[in-house]
Amino acid sequence: MYTPSKEILEKYAKVLIRFALNSGEGIKKGDIVVFRNAKTQQVFAEEHIDPHKKGGFVKRVIGTAGDTVSIKNGFVYVNGQFVDEPYILKPRSTFGAAAVHDCEAIQVPKDKFLVFGDNRKVSLDSRAIGLIDQKDIQYYLPYKDQL
Repeated sequence: MYTPSKEILEKYAKVLIRFALNSGEGIKKGDIVVFRNAKTQQVFAEEHIDPHKKGGFVKRVIGTAGDTVSIKNGFVYVNGQFVDEPYILKPRSTFGAAAVHDCEAIQVPKDKFLVFGDNRKVSLDSRAIGLIDQKDIQYYLPYKDQL
C-alpha cells in the first residue's frame, strides 16, 4: 500500500480542510475527488483496512462526460490533446492497466469520471478499477483551490 511522503502530507494537509461536499455539479478536469464504491470497499477488505476509518480513495479527475482519453508513450491525451500534468510525481509515468489500456481511447459516459492518482506508478485508479460514478464521489477540491 502507498504511504505518502512527509512533503506530500505537508503540502496537502492545508488543502484538505477546503474540500467541498459533492453537490453533483461542477466537478471538472484537474479537481481532486474522494470516492467510495464497491471496488474501493473490496480493496479495503483485501488490505485489512477498516472502511469506516478510511474516507475513500483520493484521485484526480482526468476525464469528464463526453471526453475521450488515451494513454500513449507514458503521456495522457484528452480529446486528442496532450495534457500537461505538473502535479504528477514523475513525468511520463502513465501506463495502461486492466480497465484502461495503452493506446486505446476510452470515452467517458454521462455521470462518470476517469480518475488517476498523482503517483501513477503505484496508483490504484481508473486504469485498474474503471470509471467512477458521480454518485460515489463524496468530496472534491477544485483545481483552482489547490496549492
